[in-house]
Amino acid sequence: MWRTIDAQRQPGRHCYEKLGQMRIVLLTYGSQGDVQPFIALGIRLIQAGHTVRLAAPARFADLAQRYGIDFTALPGDVAAISRALAGNAGAHPARLVGALYRHAMPLAKCVLQQLRTACNDADLIVHAFLLTTAGHMLAQERGIPDLSAQLFPMFAPTVHFPGLLAPTSDLGPPLNYASHALATAIFRYSQSLSYAWLRRSDPQLGPQRLAWPDLGRNVPLLCAFSPTLVPPPPDWSAGCHLTGAWHLPPRPYTPPTELARFLANGPPPIYIGLGSMLPPDAPHLTAIFLAALRRTGQRGVILQGWSKLGATGLPQNVLAIEDTPHDWLLPQMAGIVHHGGAGTTHAALRSGVPSVALPFGADQPFWAARMHRIGVGPAPLPARDLSVATLVERIAALSDPAY
Repeated sequence: MWRTIDAQRQPGRHCYEKLGQMRIVLLTYGSQGDVQPFIALGIRLIQAGHTVRLAAPARFADLAQRYGIDFTALPGDVAAISRALAGNAGAHPARLVGALYRHAMPLAKCVLQQLRTACNDADLIVHAFLLTTAGHMLAQERGIPDLSAQLFPMFAPTVHFPGLLAPTSDLGPPLNYASHALATAIFRYSQSLSYAWLRRSDPQLGPQRLAWPDLGRNVPLLCAFSPTLVPPPPDWSAGCHLTGAWHLPPRPYTPPTELARFLANGPPPIYIGLGSMLPPDAPHLTAIFLAALRRTGQRGVILQGWSKLGATGLPQNVLAIEDTPHDWLLPQMAGIVHHGGAGTTHAALRSGVPSVALPFGADQPFWAARMHRIGVGPAPLPARDLSVATLVERIAALSDPAY
């Protein structure tokens, strides 16, 4: 159990005192990059003696089971979110919010029902971005504490860098702070309006109004990303805890014979992968990648991912692969070209290999800009600006020893 205590030294803040083993429920929704860090967190919590349950999209049940984590499946095709992010909506926050809610609204009641089931015996709830208000509501219903865990800077305003609405340039202190406040307001009020609409058709859904959690104060905020990429600003509230990124522990891995032979029979290749992105023109993107590798004289490894890049017609110096552990694969590359998701960004940096991002939207432009700002790779190449010429320039730049 946990007991909430007023912290005398920091008025207005609450802290949590551990009173023994807990039943902890982790709530997240999205693609593998949104789920895998919570599996990593679950592993560490189990090692510390707690009981853990993860509620996440159904397609990740096998991944949770692989690590011995109790799992509650949430409905919905998370590929729809990836399609929205990879399409025109991704670069426009208002369109992205609209696309997300068109996906979420038909599922909302069923998702909430499954979340209630998952949290039925919880002592503590940890909720991620899309489930922030639902997780807090369920914690209030049960009279238990909750934590917010975010994989990118959200709900923690600061004057020192801009938020996700303006990720690529410093706007100055007042506008930096305003960009964070605006992003929070868009999220908060879109959730409140959606909940109010749902409750009109089902008054038993929950309380009359959603209570927005006082994140970073009464509800601690865990910022699960690297302090090298985002040094904690001095104006963050005392309840914001920058933990570093959460990644899975290494597991013994034996690569397929074809991959092992390819890596052994030539110089280190360029890795190209878009993770869970689902761009509508995968064959066209594959053609650009192959032409850029040919012009730069590089070998390549292309992660097929959800979009099935490189499915056919590859030359001998390029190999298409299925999902492969980043901690094994990436250190063997000469350079890394990726979509800029939080998980892949952190994995690329841990590998010690220079990388460049092709961001589509959401938090990806933020991470792409941060990598360039700290000097570990060339300027990002937004997906909308991708061409053979621009990608050739970025791949050539990856050989700069300064990175």
